[in-house]
Amino acid sequence: MQFVQDRRLTLIKPDNLEEVDLPVTVQWDTRDFTAAPLGSQPRENTGLFGVFVDRYPMAPGESIRTLVADEVPTCAANPDECLTPAFLRDSIGLYLTTKNRVPIERVGAAQTTSQGVHFVVVVLIDSAGRRIGEAVWYRSFKVRDSS
Repeated sequence: MQFVQDRRLTLIKPDNLEEVDLPVTVQWDTRDFTAAPLGSQPRENTGLFGVFVDRYPMAPGESIRTLVADEVPTCAANPDECLTPAFLRDSIGLYLTTKNRVPIERVGAAQTTSQGVHFVVVVLIDSAGRRIGEAVWYRSFKVRDSS
């Protein structure tokens, strides 16, 4: 483990344990990291953001393809077919973006999280789809009851 605080990303919204309405926008600032889409020319400190909702990310160095193939049996034969933004969002709770924010439209059932608290984990992903380093940025929030 690195035991070094990675300051390339700072979460801004929502505040920790804030009560929010859906959709909630998760927003962050970055420094010393340049956003680039999946499949672009690999460069140091360049890639995209992986935002995981109510789940933990893949291990450092692991790829999105491996994550999909391991977790979704129908994707094991050809994980590339399962790498669409909609599939990743709906099947494994992963939003990929090159922007510094992402709207989260839905979360897991409240009973699956502790006391109705949901969370997002943001990680850096290189242009080949592999998680960069061990750093994670984590934020918990509660969804306001709409009933």
